[in-house]
Amino acid sequence: MGRKFISQKKQTKDELFDSLVKNAIDFLDSSLDDLEKRPKNSIVDFYTSIELFLKARLMAEHWTLIISKPETANIDSFRVGDFHSVFLEDAIKRLKGVLNECLEQSTIDNFKALGEHRNQIVHFAHSDYADFSATKAGVVVEQWASWHHLHALCVFR
Repeated sequence: MGRKFISQKKQTKDELFDSLVKNAIDFLDSSLDDLEKRPKNSIVDFYTSIELFLKARLMAEHWTLIISKPETANIDSFRVGDFHSVFLEDAIKRLKGVLNECLEQSTIDNFKALGEHRNQIVHFAHSDYADFSATKAGVVVEQWASWHHLHALCVFR
């Protein structure tokens, strides 16, 4: 990688984990704030929150688990945010393969469906968002189901 990140402080692993969780919560918060007035932003932020929570679980085990290509891992680059992280599918595979934590298929299906909506929204290809009033109801239903699955994953056992 080797890019320069202007005035980035090298954070400890604990600080990085805390930042990751705080970011996940911030995106979740933002998605709730935008649910009524900007449902497209809401679903994008909610999906981002899901990915960040899954990455936080991986990072709790070891920081290299959230890097898309662990063989390229460099702790100094990681500490200043100079890396590419895993997406949903790889995060799920690593949770199962490395941590022996299997998500229920209904959770995986729901998160993937939300991710597809997110990608269509971001790439301007989601036709359902032409009718704003109809969209709000659909977004609420989609996010409520995702929230149910996310809550189950975040509850301490």
